[in-house]
Amino acid sequence: MCDNWERDWKENWLPLLFSDGELDVEKIKNEMHDLVFIFKQVSKVYDAITGGKLSKPMYFSDVIIEEYYEATQKSYDQGFEDGAEEAKGE
Repeated sequence: MCDNWERDWKENWLPLLFSDGELDVEKIKNEMHDLVFIFKQVSKVYDAITGGKLSKPMYFSDVIIEEYYEATQKSYDQGFEDGAEEAKGE
């Protein structure tokens, strides 16, 4: 998260949303449209890589990445165990 939201607003959003010193409604609409698109896409990706456990777009990336690593490790471990069991049966 941004430690200084006021600075973020001034440096990033003001130039995007203002024209000639005035809020530009069309620019705001465009930015909102893009944000909604991003939120929807991020939710789908989070849902897919966490096996349906997490899908909200506002999770910190570390949470999603850790969940992915844990699921990957669990899958690897299960595959290893399955392979060991198969080898015993041969």
